[in-house]
Amino acid sequence: MMESTAYSVIISNEFQSGFTAEHVRDAFAVMFKITPEKAGQLLKGRRVIKKSVDIKSAELYKKKLESIGLIVSLSECNPQPLEAASLSLSSIDNEKQTSMTQPAAGGSSKSGAVVCPKCNNSQPSDVHQCQECGVFIQKLLNKSDAVKSSCSNRADINDKYDYAANGSLTAKSLAVGSVVALLGALVWKLVSSVSGYELGLVAWAIGGAVGFAVISTGSSGLKTGFVCGILALVAILGGKYMIYSGYQDAIVESFASSKNEVRYLYDNEMAAAEAYLDVIDDKSRRQFMVEYDYTEHGDYKDITEEEVQYFLGSDGERLSGYVIIKPSFDEWYQTTFESNLNNLSTMGMIKDDFEFVDAIFFLLGIGTAFRLGRGE
Repeated sequence: MMESTAYSVIISNEFQSGFTAEHVRDAFAVMFKITPEKAGQLLKGRRVIKKSVDIKSAELYKKKLESIGLIVSLSECNPQPLEAASLSLSSIDNEKQTSMTQPAAGGSSKSGAVVCPKCNNSQPSDVHQCQECGVFIQKLLNKSDAVKSSCSNRADINDKYDYAANGSLTAKSLAVGSVVALLGALVWKLVSSVSGYELGLVAWAIGGAVGFAVISTGSSGLKTGFVCGILALVAILGGKYMIYSGYQDAIVESFASSKNEVRYLYDNEMAAAEAYLDVIDDKSRRQFMVEYDYTEHGDYKDITEEEVQYFLGSDGERLSGYVIIKPSFDEWYQTTFESNLNNLSTMGMIKDDFEFVDAIFFLLGIGTAFRLGRGE
């Protein structure tokens, strides 16, 4: 310790030009970690913000307060022993000198006095209402105890959340989750086969089932959440693949069973190929297109030049080839249908049929599995 001149930091209810009362009030509330209402009360009159600090600390306080629009002055105090000043701002509600031996707010002093939790004024213990600020001391103390209890409960909640975030994933939970994911994919395929519809809600249900199965076996946490999300993703994609693989098999089977039923198409194409030999000019070509249904128009004059060019590049070229090759029915069927069926891809069908609604249910299923697995 040393003997030095001390200063008090004082604010008034006047503000610097360019600063509004609301701006100063809100900035003051943030600086001192109090409510805007409390800050407004403190800024109504002349207040001592900090007492008995050295000139360096006082200047720092002054600079800080002036930066938010306050008009600040320093007042010299009587010389006294000074401790090292703290740079953290702390507010006071009155200009009375606080003793170094003053009891904690709301506590009792050695002489049987009680200290007001609001203004720190010491007074006889039998006083129910503060003689300085007028608040009911016991009522304020009860509220303080309630706040402490609430903070304690919040800490318990945070502890539970930390446990969920740092939980573990057991081998049993992983095995159960994998089995449920497989069953979910099979159930989705079964539901689709029975109903004839690919229900997106089933994808959401798969995610919920996977997450619930894992946490029911004692695992939780962030790692568990990610694993549940991955299992749900695999299950949903697997179920969707099995559904479209079934569609593909049904298409192939349908064409195979109707092979003899499409023979009339072969006969019509062969007859058209023979008739195409008589096409010698644009008019006869347009008439041929009308007669053999290669256009939707009933009058050859209505056929556009674009339609004619398309016919020449596809149907006309094929018919000309039939005249030369003269394929059998089996050769024609293989070229026309089986080659297209061989190029049919399950993943290609999924990609072509994937819609925005599918993406929503995908995300719902994966997100639900993740949140349940994390322990939420």
